[in-house]
Amino acid sequence: MLIEELVLEKLRGLPPTQQQEVLDFVEFLEYRQRPLFDAVVKRIRERAAVYEAGEIDALVTEARDDFYRQQQPDHAD
Repeated sequence: MLIEELVLEKLRGLPPTQQQEVLDFVEFLEYRQRPLFDAVVKRIRERAAVYEAGEIDALVTEARDDFYRQQQPDHAD
């Protein structure tokens, strides 16, 4: 079972007030990682001038994947 499915299963078993707490926490996690994502986008834009247009899409995809990979709990630097 995927993590998403487990979370949904457990969420459905909670009363509405606790479901709201879960939602608040998820929104907090999104908010907390947003500045990191913005910093990645800024760096890409700063460096984009040295690349051709076709290369930028690949760089953005790679940066996005790296960013989300680093957000995984089992990621070790």
